[in-house]
This record gives sequence, structure tokens and C-alpha cells, in this order.
Amino acid sequence: MLTRERTLKIQYERKECVETRMSPVMLIWGERSHVAHHPQGTVEVWRPYCANIARTRALPCGHYPSEQAPEETYQELRAFFLS
Repeated sequence: MLTRERTLKIQYERKECVETRMSPVMLIWGERSHVAHHPQGTVEVWRPYCANIARTRALPCGHYPSEQAPEETYQELRAFFLS
């Protein structure tokens, strides 16, 4: 059951996580995945959780980029980690 106390705890933990973890984050998703069609936009959904979104990519695949577009996923991850 989600109580007011638990809701406040979740909000605090989320805020603390975003404020204290400033590591660069790369978001990868499939352009044909259901997450690609979120009303807020894929990147905006993650902003409350990631303070430093350094790179974003929609790959030509469905919900599982590493399985459905392995070469593209590899290239994006390689570029991210080398930057």
C-alpha cells in the first residue's frame, strides 16, 4: 500500500539519487518500442532519475536494442565509453 509517508520517502530518495549521482548516463531505446511513444518523450521520462544525461539514441529496432540491433548498440556504447 502506498501511503503518504512512503510516497514522500520515494520522492526524497529520487531527489537524493539525482543530486548525488552525477555520472554521465546514456539512454538507448528502440524507435519501434512502446517507450519511444511515451507522451512526455523518452528522455523527459528519465530526467527525474538522471541528472547528467550525456547521450541519447533511438536505434532502429523494437524494445530490445542489444538483441535486435547488436551492432548499432555496440557502436553507441563504444562511442559513449570512449568519450
